[in-house]
Amino acid sequence: MQSKLLAVVLFVLTTTSAARAQYDGGDLEYPVPTTFRYGGFWARDLGGRDRERVERCWARVEYLLWWEKDGPVPGPLVTTGPVAPTTAAVGNPGTTVLFGDDGLDYMAHTGGLFTVGCWFDANATVGLEISGLLVETHTIHSGLDSDLAGNPVIARPFFNVLTGAEDAQILTAPNAFFGTNDGFSDSLFGGIDVFSDSRFWGGEANLLADLGRGERGRLELIGGFRYFGLDESLRISQSTTVISAVLPNPVPAQFPGFLGDPVPPINIQSVLDRVDTRNEFYGGQLGLRGMLRAGRFSTEATGKLGLGATCQEVQLRGETELTGPAGRIGIVPEGLYVVGANNGTASRTRLSVISEVGLRCGVELTEGLTVHVGGMLLFWSDIARPGEQFNRNLNPQLVPSNVAFGTVTGPAEPARRFESSNFWAGGMNLGVTLRY
Repeated sequence: MQSKLLAVVLFVLTTTSAARAQYDGGDLEYPVPTTFRYGGFWARDLGGRDRERVERCWARVEYLLWWEKDGPVPGPLVTTGPVAPTTAAVGNPGTTVLFGDDGLDYMAHTGGLFTVGCWFDANATVGLEISGLLVETHTIHSGLDSDLAGNPVIARPFFNVLTGAEDAQILTAPNAFFGTNDGFSDSLFGGIDVFSDSRFWGGEANLLADLGRGERGRLELIGGFRYFGLDESLRISQSTTVISAVLPNPVPAQFPGFLGDPVPPINIQSVLDRVDTRNEFYGGQLGLRGMLRAGRFSTEATGKLGLGATCQEVQLRGETELTGPAGRIGIVPEGLYVVGANNGTASRTRLSVISEVGLRCGVELTEGLTVHVGGMLLFWSDIARPGEQFNRNLNPQLVPSNVAFGTVTGPAEPARRFESSNFWAGGMNLGVTLRY
């Protein structure tokens, strides 16, 4: 009997050893680690049991190279043209637009996107993720100066509501503009500079919920709070120096003035128009994120849609200054496009939508450490941008730098404008993610 029992035990042991010797990669009670079974760079992710480990926390840092929608302009802002009646007015023969034909191109921005997250449970079913976005301030500048003889002609165009036609304020002009031949080299010389700044930033906090998971990927539901901010400005500054022995008679309607009088010889007229805008979005959002893996490579796609309130603030400021050889003669807190009721700060709140789509492709360098490249696109509705707030419809009787300044008999223009438009920003992301 004992010999028969010993024979059975030997048979079972022999059979088990043979089965293990011929193991074909299927699941066992004590499976062979996939890294050693297959070996090489592709070993990770090929086995089911190896992927069952859960990475509870993660941190991501990304470098951004982004672009944004061009800033709008109200129309031509700087022109030039031949010396003639209504010199450099838009639409006149020979008039050329120097600035304002196109939008404000802010070119490329650089910035950073920072993310941290954690699953609340070991099965990765519910978690929290917090992100912050910061993009640099980008400034664009366009400027033009005349020579001492007043060439080229530089002008600030506007629509004259008294005449119902395009007009312009002259900054620089040569001797011929004066209409006299007094033997002196008369001129208006100076220049103009246009600056515009733009920067944006944001943050969000989201709860994550696992909608489904497999060996090669998973799908997550995203929901939470989103904040986004955008600061922009548009500044136009000009300077005119009158070089003349005597003032022309009669004084041209486009001649530089100060509070209704022509600027005297050897005096300087300076004018500034500035508008600053701030937009801030506060709202909730929902989205989906899907991830796929193949070996060490991964792909992640994200889509989000947010609804909330955008707080818009617009500040318009102007300044006209007269300076003589002995120093400042006078200053008025109004410019060319910023006068009267169009001066000051206004704010309002609008219902807005923010949507975002993003894609990342990565490769795992070592366990838990992934580098990735991708892109994002963000859309934001109903925001206030600087160029839309300037009003080119002017009554010269309200403009301190116009010789017609004084008793107002026409429309009270420029009236305040509070315009909105849509905004987008997006570009390339390059970053690294650590999971542990």
